[in-house]
Amino acid sequence: MDTRENNKQQEIDDGKSSSLLSESKGQSGKDEDAPYHHHRDQQHQVGRKHHHHRDDSETFKNENLKAQQRKKFWSKTLFVLLSIIAFAVVLFAVWAYRFDE
Repeated sequence: MDTRENNKQQEIDDGKSSSLLSESKGQSGKDEDAPYHHHRDQQHQVGRKHHHHRDDSETFKNENLKAQQRKKFWSKTLFVLLSIIAFAVVLFAVWAYRFDE
């Protein structure tokens, strides 16, 4: 029984000290352990869309980035295609040389 009374008294003391601490910080009406919610967090919830208005400079930058990505993609694709064709020509030359003998 004595342990229960000590625990209850400690809980009461802890409650008083935390309320005094929050009052000293000017947060008398707020719970310290409550999570902080910001207005912008609501935009990232499932099903909500935030429409960002882009200005001309941002549009220009994005178009340039996309153009660079397209160029890089096509240069890699062309390199692979030409490498395959060159390999096929070399194989054909080797085959034709052996077939000729």
